[in-house]
Amino acid sequence: MAADQEAQRRERARKRALERQRQFRRRRLGAVAGLLLVLVLLVLLVTSAFGGDGGSERAEDQLKPLTAPPDTAAAAHGRGVRAIDGVLTYTPYVSRGTPNQKLVALTFDDGPGPLTTQFLKVLRDNHAPATFFVITEQLKDFGDATRQAVQQGFEVGDHTVNHQMLATLGKADQEHEILDGAQQMKDAGLPAPRLFRPPGNSFDNATVGILKRNHLLMTLWDVDTQDYKLPGTPGIVQTVLGQAKPGSIVLMHDGGGDRSQTLAAVPQIIKGLRAKGFRLVTVPELVFADPPPRDQPRPSEAAG
Repeated sequence: MAADQEAQRRERARKRALERQRQFRRRRLGAVAGLLLVLVLLVLLVTSAFGGDGGSERAEDQLKPLTAPPDTAAAAHGRGVRAIDGVLTYTPYVSRGTPNQKLVALTFDDGPGPLTTQFLKVLRDNHAPATFFVITEQLKDFGDATRQAVQQGFEVGDHTVNHQMLATLGKADQEHEILDGAQQMKDAGLPAPRLFRPPGNSFDNATVGILKRNHLLMTLWDVDTQDYKLPGTPGIVQTVLGQAKPGSIVLMHDGGGDRSQTLAAVPQIIKGLRAKGFRLVTVPELVFADPPPRDQPRPSEAAG
């Protein structure tokens, strides 16, 4: 009897020892698994913070909002806004950037119109940034195209309510064209504009004062395709490729008439500019990378 009891006691002791060993192994495996999980999470966080386009701060990446992730595009837009604020501290306008880099900004006026979505597709297919200046009355009929432009990373500026020549208007009427246009853009679900382009390059001191008080950068140009005269697609292409220089702002139109010639010219212009070593940017990206020279003439002396 005593021998049997001793054997049972030893068996119970052996089982308790085995159970303790199994519990120890389970705790150790759990700790190892937890450590591995922490290491994996750390690797993912480091990769997200420092790897790929999303975390890069190289100038090349800053100038590619159309091919960058949304967070990088938003960062590039923020840099552009800050750059506009910086430029407004010393000049009310830009007609070209300082020619330090081979950058060119393509811009389109008088939309949105029936062909605007096709312009967007051509630009997207060619990974080409651009800036659109909108006639805000036309947002009632073609606002979806402009909202699509913003969603796709293009910049949009104010081009007045209905394309009035501002130098022929009094101050109150100019304020209507500029400020009511900006409000109509916001009412249409678009960002508040920071860029303004005067129709027909028509402006005066009252225009400049209104823009200054409302922190809008007047955006002119140094390459005019005169595509509204319908010179033919080859003529539009030749004008841009022949006149574009580092820092140029190119004027074209996506609305206001038959713009099929311009639409056909855009892919050739993009290809030709890149073949010459130019990089395409939006206007805010241009003033971020190559702001206008501080010694440029006053706008009233430059045009109007």
